[in-house]
Amino acid sequence: MSELMSIGAVLFDMDGTLVDTDEHWHAAEVATFDHYGVAWTAEDHANLLGVPVVPATAYMLKKLSGDLSYDEVSTRMMDNLTARLHAHDIAWRPGARELLDRLREAGIATALVTASKMPLVDGVFHDVHKLGFATVVTGDDVPVTKPDPAPYLLALKRMGLTAGQAVACEDSATGVRAALDAGLRVIAIPHLVPLTTEPGMVTLAGLDEITLPFLHALVSA
Repeated sequence: MSELMSIGAVLFDMDGTLVDTDEHWHAAEVATFDHYGVAWTAEDHANLLGVPVVPATAYMLKKLSGDLSYDEVSTRMMDNLTARLHAHDIAWRPGARELLDRLREAGIATALVTASKMPLVDGVFHDVHKLGFATVVTGDDVPVTKPDPAPYLLALKRMGLTAGQAVACEDSATGVRAALDAGLRVIAIPHLVPLTTEPGMVTLAGLDEITLPFLHALVSA
């Protein structure tokens, strides 16, 4: 084992990791398809769990089977979702707020690294900067997002850290892949979709299982 290191930062995914937005995604999907007079089923929703935006929108276009454009359908979907997020209090995942508080009290930096674009982040948190993140990386900030490592690499660059000084928390295979390819150790917290364990990844039942000694040991392993 290498010399004991202190953790420099914990980088968090948003949807499914810090907050639970699944019911709002489902409702926005239904509203989008209602507009076109096409039924959207629970099976359709399940088929898109953990799927990045581009292939998810391609799935929608195929189901609609019309002359609709990618931009039209994705814009309508995001408008429906953003409106719903702004209209509701979004549920935190168990232990999320408490963990953020513990990290702040311990002087450990945090970052939000999400594939969602800023309007959705604003819809979830209303003012994300009040949460004390050292940096916020959204889908607006990078030319390609998860599963590409670019979002995590940008967060590390902004924070002046190497991958060996930080840990990522993720709930999806897409996010885990992005973090691992950025060189990060990953704490996986499966939510709606089971995850296959990979080298560099540990799986926990919830964020409330994360302790400061555990984090320090993880970056020292």
